[in-house]
Amino acid sequence: ALSREPRLMDLNQSVRDVEKMLRRIVGEDVNLVVELAPEIEPIFADPAHVEQVIINLAVNAREAMGRGGTLTVRSEWLAAQASPLDTKAAALRVMDTGEGMDEETRRRAQEPFFTTKARPAGVGLGLPTVRDIVRRCRGTVAIDSARGRGTCVSVYFPAAVPISAWNSGRSSTWRK
Repeated sequence: ALSREPRLMDLNQSVRDVEKMLRRIVGEDVNLVVELAPEIEPIFADPAHVEQVIINLAVNAREAMGRGGTLTVRSEWLAAQASPLDTKAAALRVMDTGEGMDEETRRRAQEPFFTTKARPAGVGLGLPTVRDIVRRCRGTVAIDSARGRGTCVSVYFPAAVPISAWNSGRSSTWRK
């Protein structure tokens, strides 16, 4: 189901659209905190795919917390200098207070079929699916985690650029 159409969209609206579902996913023992940046520019993506990214990350975070905790979903607007994409970007951060990952797990977390859960509970496709969707949007995914410290998955979507700029050699002129 990855054949939908990308368009100009609001990342904050996608978070709002799935918030009720997230509250059901995380359950009563997890405190869901949603912090949306007041000023965020449009991104160019498929809203259904962005919602899938949010849900996949929330499910992973929920599973990492076991007996409960706090799951924070935050949006931020980054200047080009603060963005790993070297252009203005919308950041989606999904943070949990779970057990965290050791360095090898963190490094391998985006590999297809890599899972720390016993099968059939985990097939290891949540983060690879997120990575593939985000790459299609010219974005990137970063994972910050350590044992005992929880995990923060940051998804960076570049500021929307005209589609004509993607194929012309002048795309950098649109990203100032």
